Amino acid sequence: MAARIWSETAGQGDDLTLIHGWGMNASVWSVLLPELRQDYRVTVLDLPGHGNSAGASFSDLPSLSRQVLDVLPEKTVLLGWSLGGLVALWLASVEPERFGRVLLVSSSPCFVQRPGWPAALEHGVFDAFSSGLEQDYLATLKRFLALQLKGAEDAGSLVRSLGECLNERPPQKQALVQGLGVLNDEDQRSRLCALGRRASLLLGGRDTLVPSRMARELTSICPEVDIEILQDAGHMPFITHPAQFHDWLNRKIDE
Repeated sequence: MAARIWSETAGQGDDLTLIHGWGMNASVWSVLLPELRQDYRVTVLDLPGHGNSAGASFSDLPSLSRQVLDVLPEKTVLLGWSLGGLVALWLASVEPERFGRVLLVSSSPCFVQRPGWPAALEHGVFDAFSSGLEQDYLATLKRFLALQLKGAEDAGSLVRSLGECLNERPPQKQALVQGLGVLNDEDQRSRLCALGRRASLLLGGRDTLVPSRMARELTSICPEVDIEILQDAGHMPFITHPAQFHDWLNRKIDE
């Protein structure tokens, strides 16, 4: 039997599930959890091959998402950050009766440029990270972490703190490789458009991985999807701008 991924649920109120991004684990939410759990029953988890789920593995987005599905409450708001946003989109599309509200943070339905989709990363970016993983995967992961926090106030301290979390529960190299493949290959634009008003996005104006100019492209193809931009934030607004993030979260859940 395949290993079940790790999850933890605590708090009171309506259910809210937080899905982390590539290379990280549930500890990325640690600063937020005490306050969130006063208002919500919060589920956090470690994706397969990450953190406490080191014994689990995946091959593609469906196999990744199905393992998340196995540990979720029956009804919950889904919040996905970065790679976690692709998981949230997939879950809400295949189980629409279970997951009514989908919140995407610094995430894109399509991370890599394609014809007619310029507001994304250039081809080869994830290939370069894959090459780095072969040489020194933990060093590559920490460089990626530094890129996510570029321009943030006290970025060095934040990188060191999150780096310590990674050292305590490092992801499996194969999970990193497979995760890059998902980020590189997936195009979930049609699924996002189909969600319409059920989906809300929060983007960072200084994000170098998910450029905020994507909002213009998305609005043209998915006019019902709600998009907000936190102009001073980068890829991790829940860490660099916790008050604004919490305000956005509460507003979107209450809508």
